[in-house]
Amino acid sequence: SYRYQKLDDPERQMRVVKVHSFKGYPIRCSMKAMTRKKAKNDGYRALSYHWGAPNPKSTIRIDGREFLVQKNLHEFLEHASRMKAKGTKGWTTGIFWIDAVCIDQENNEEIAVQLKHIRSMYRHAGETIIWLGPGDSGTADAMKYIKK
Repeated sequence: SYRYQKLDDPERQMRVVKVHSFKGYPIRCSMKAMTRKKAKNDGYRALSYHWGAPNPKSTIRIDGREFLVQKNLHEFLEHASRMKAKGTKGWTTGIFWIDAVCIDQENNEEIAVQLKHIRSMYRHAGETIIWLGPGDSGTADAMKYIKK
């Protein structure tokens, strides 16, 4: 299973996850740590979503290692991976800040430090994606209405 590398300077650093093009399951990603300033300059997208029930979980791979995520996040990662594979405008870099993945959820010290900076992580993102789920037959009509 995936093991987080400790951040050298948690006050100045954050992790970002890169979603790779879809080539089947499990969804493949890679993770890297960088300063918040570099992440802002390089560009990343922040994800806001409902974590949902803690179970069941789905497996993705980060740097070749298994990592469990909740269903709603898995659906987003699959969507992002497929959009990247298609070369869809805005999805080609595939670099995201996702709290459940980029913050070591088993390290209370890291959580405390990273939560102090959560506002700036969203503020400095190139954009924030609000993921409500994969959509259904009424989604296209709803999006047309919203754009009006």
